[in-house]
Amino acid sequence: MNQSTYPQIPNLYRLLGVSRIQVKDAEDPSHVLRTAYLAKATVIHPDINPDSQSDNTLFNLLTRTYALLSDEKQRELYHNYLDEDRTLLWNTAVNSST
Repeated sequence: MNQSTYPQIPNLYRLLGVSRIQVKDAEDPSHVLRTAYLAKATVIHPDINPDSQSDNTLFNLLTRTYALLSDEKQRELYHNYLDEDRTLLWNTAVNSST
């Protein structure tokens, strides 16, 4: 079975420009997430680039990403799905190579 058969769960941390480990190891994970969000959001905010449709789309995605990761329960669910996705991809790769 080809690993492209399964939809990949996006790495939301990469979108914010931080790592999962940075957030997990931080004394205040919400501060790390907020700082990363604000750094990116101020550059691509629709008020700064009103004519850029791609920036507007990216800003909306960034805002939803921040909302999900800044909620502790939602972040935990995301981690569970991410871990399941990695396990599924690993098992698929191992099974297809044999």
